[in-house]
Amino acid sequence: MEAYDANSAVRAIGNEVVDATTDEAARRVVHALWREGRTEEIADFSSVRALTKSALTESRRLLTKVLDIGTDLLYRGDAARADAIFDGLIEAVRRAEMRTPSNGGGEVEAERKRIFLEVRRRRARCLQQLLEHDRARRQLEELLELEDDPNHLAMIHADLGLVAGKFTGLEDVSLPSRPEDLPNFLERLRAGSRHYRLSSGRRSLDNTVPYAAHADYCLGLLVLADIAREDDRYVKAEEHLNRARTQFSGRRGSYADALVFRTELYLGIARAASFGSGDLAHAARLMMEALEAGADFPRYLIGPVVEGLRAGSEIDELAKFANVLLQRHEDDALDALSESDTVLRECGDVCDHLRERAKGLGRSEAAAADYRRCLVGYLQAGRLGEAEDVLDWLEDMARHGVGTNEFLELLAGSSYQSAWDRDDLAIARVRVLETKRETIQDAFRELGDLFWRSLSRNRLHDAKGILERMRYLGVKADYLEQNERALAARTDESAAAVVHPVDRTPVKVLFVGGDERQAKAKRAVEARLKRDAPHIEVNFFFPGWSGNLTRNLKNVRGMIERHDALALMPLVRTWLGRHCRKYCDAESKPWRSCWVGGQRAMAESIIAAANAVPPSSPGP
Repeated sequence: MEAYDANSAVRAIGNEVVDATTDEAARRVVHALWREGRTEEIADFSSVRALTKSALTESRRLLTKVLDIGTDLLYRGDAARADAIFDGLIEAVRRAEMRTPSNGGGEVEAERKRIFLEVRRRRARCLQQLLEHDRARRQLEELLELEDDPNHLAMIHADLGLVAGKFTGLEDVSLPSRPEDLPNFLERLRAGSRHYRLSSGRRSLDNTVPYAAHADYCLGLLVLADIAREDDRYVKAEEHLNRARTQFSGRRGSYADALVFRTELYLGIARAASFGSGDLAHAARLMMEALEAGADFPRYLIGPVVEGLRAGSEIDELAKFANVLLQRHEDDALDALSESDTVLRECGDVCDHLRERAKGLGRSEAAAADYRRCLVGYLQAGRLGEAEDVLDWLEDMARHGVGTNEFLELLAGSSYQSAWDRDDLAIARVRVLETKRETIQDAFRELGDLFWRSLSRNRLHDAKGILERMRYLGVKADYLEQNERALAARTDESAAAVVHPVDRTPVKVLFVGGDERQAKAKRAVEARLKRDAPHIEVNFFFPGWSGNLTRNLKNVRGMIERHDALALMPLVRTWLGRHCRKYCDAESKPWRSCWVGGQRAMAESIIAAANAVPPSSPGP
């Protein structure tokens, strides 16, 4: 390069091309410029005059070298720098053709024609990338008149279709991610459909027209994107895409990896969605490999793929596919995947992602909808711990007016008793119903049903507490008369809060439930117990109605372990109340309910819990 920079004679070598020797010398200068990254100088050195002279020589080494450099720039996406090179090449070819008309045969003539046509094809591709669609179309139409190779004619027609749709190239054709972008995409593809069909129609019976794969790819996407078409949409798309994939994957060096993986993704989609037209397990693997390679999955095709894999009983592959899709497109994929109960049941990650997304949405209708969907999956999969957690969040939101009606409808279903039993569900409904004046009558009816169930199971302390709750909420006395008579017939009401003699062994009782209102009554309750039941030592845990403290069940259990009995407000968060009762039952530790939060009811429930402790058991 020192000689080139210092000597004008070296820089003028291109214009001195007259034979194979000078043609080779010019080629070496261009190669050196390319190696040094001085691409802009190549067009100046290899002027139209120099390239024309090279084209007229038998070797054409300068011409082919410059063509290779322009092609390399083009494939690397640098169409702007390639354009300057192709400007000179196309003009040189035209001049050379005028000076040496075809003699109609011979190897030299055939090679010359091949190179000259290659220059035109590359020039057309360069114009496509530069969005010079009209000029690219004219160049391609000129090529149609000159070409006689079926393979190249198939490619030219495919390129004409791409130009008609204003695509920069085959790599520019990909299904949009969002359904709202489909109409414009379809319009662009349809603009070139005539050329795609002409190109694909050139495929011979023995399938030896590789470049027809370009048109097959476009036709496959044209069918796959037409969501209004319901007849043989996926089967037809699979036929085209399978042919395209065979060629692309067999000639990977000629096609960008992104295009190859995208074709495999679309083929997998078409095959899976066609409900068993091929190997569904292989279709799932094609999609997963493409996703892991970075391909984008169109959201509106997730549903058909899921249904196809489910219908084909490829449940394991469906779960794997869902997991990979979540990793690649969590936000876009989650809604579509969660529409399938099969996915929710078989792919736990979908439910987990829904739950995490819901937690980030706060108390909103969107969060409630996410919780309801993942609840279905957790219950179907037998993940009862997670189901309880979700029910707890739904209960909290329902009490704050978010998704209230949906939560009440949900609790009316019997399937949720695997997570919450019948009483849990009833108590949760009461908690929500009593928050609104317009539903208070429904709360009364729910409490009435709960009263009779408690009475039938001889849980008299609960039956008494439920009546007190109904009075507290404003049920008229005459409405409760029948309930009160039934309870009186079963037990002497005055015995419910009988206090044992003061010399009884000390008993430790934990009171759980309530919020700041019950916390204010603490001192009054302690004073009453000191007066009426000095053998009872009581401690209090007021979790409030938020979800934070209720999740620390380990601390609550530790507190229960250090006490002889539990007095529990059923109208705490259902999750916490349920686990407190289950833990006490498992440890054979007595517990009693406090259905009203006033100091009298609190004291009586504490005394009732203490009275349930066998005389020999105090002192944990």
